[in-house]
Amino acid sequence: MTATTPLPLARTCPFAPVPEHVRLRQEEPVARVTLPSGSQVWAITRHEDVRAMLASPHFSANRTRPGIPHMSTARTHAEP
Repeated sequence: MTATTPLPLARTCPFAPVPEHVRLRQEEPVARVTLPSGSQVWAITRHEDVRAMLASPHFSANRTRPGIPHMSTARTHAEP
């Protein structure tokens, strides 16, 4: 497996996609990335893939589920 891309990606222009995002979208539309917390997650970069993921019952946005990754090491919600 190749090294993961660290997030967040640095923007040089607020109106143009980050070059690394363009590369991921073209070469690795589903790629492992590393969040600032150190968690490794999957990033989906193509619109049609994101729509399919959001429509799937296999994914959850419930941040209280065990193992859900967080952007930082600080918890931003109450523990269950």
